[in-house]
Amino acid sequence: MTKYNISSPIFLIFLLVCMHFAFQYSFQAPQLIEKYDGQTRSFNGANAVKNLNDYLPNNLPHPVMSTNNAKLRQRIISNLKSYGYSPEIQVEMSCNFKRRHKQKHKKCVIIYNIVSKSPNAGMLPAMLMMAHYDSVPNSPGVGDDMAAVAALSEIMRQIKSLNFSNDIIFLFTDGEEYGLLGANAFAKNHPYFKHVGIVLNFEGRGNNGPSMLFETGNANAAMLTKYFKYSRTPHGSSLYDLIYQYMPNDTDFTVFRKLGLTGLNFAFSDAPNYYHSKNDTVEKMKNPAASSGVSEH
Repeated sequence: MTKYNISSPIFLIFLLVCMHFAFQYSFQAPQLIEKYDGQTRSFNGANAVKNLNDYLPNNLPHPVMSTNNAKLRQRIISNLKSYGYSPEIQVEMSCNFKRRHKQKHKKCVIIYNIVSKSPNAGMLPAMLMMAHYDSVPNSPGVGDDMAAVAALSEIMRQIKSLNFSNDIIFLFTDGEEYGLLGANAFAKNHPYFKHVGIVLNFEGRGNNGPSMLFETGNANAAMLTKYFKYSRTPHGSSLYDLIYQYMPNDTDFTVFRKLGLTGLNFAFSDAPNYYHSKNDTVEKMKNPAASSGVSEH
């Protein structure tokens, strides 16, 4: 039997083929609830789609420190306030260091994180649920990552009047595309960070498909057991984590994992040709609420 080194191109191609067939034949995204209902306490996919259309009425890119980014932020805040929340804005100067021609260059931007907590306070540690609302400069960023922002907003509406044993912190980060700047700022400077026990992050590396669990933190056995027991449509494999380790990508979850926190990192990856492109639009996404993964898990 031929043995391949884990870093060899042949081995990686083999894993990618395996992932293709797993995505193609093993998983189906949940069906969208078609009727809009602003009152029901259960998750309603149509509500999430309405959020998405309200947040991105013109399918415009909204990179960090842009006018569109500021307008989008106000739409998100206004929507959360209509649900009865009091979101706060964490404003930070954050810097990204890049090497060019063997020299280290620093460029700084101002990021605006949107932070809120479940109104009915529970015990600590808290669960942090997050998605990022900035995009790359050339893409509307629906799959990456506004579908998750819209669905997470719907989760906030759903749980407004519910009581939980632990606090829930909601974080919509800014500057993710520029180097995980919002997540780093939250971890370094926000007082809520010290209360976080587990992290759930929702991402997208495409424009469609079911949400896959592709990364976890340390000491994850108990959490994974509960996830696969209680999730309506659990999708995950250690194979995805192995592939992810060899991809040139990080997510906001990376920041918290490196700091020793455990959690679950989800993403969908169908239609990868739309990723970071002008075609990552609301119209191209077949099932926004399902693809975001928040509704599934």
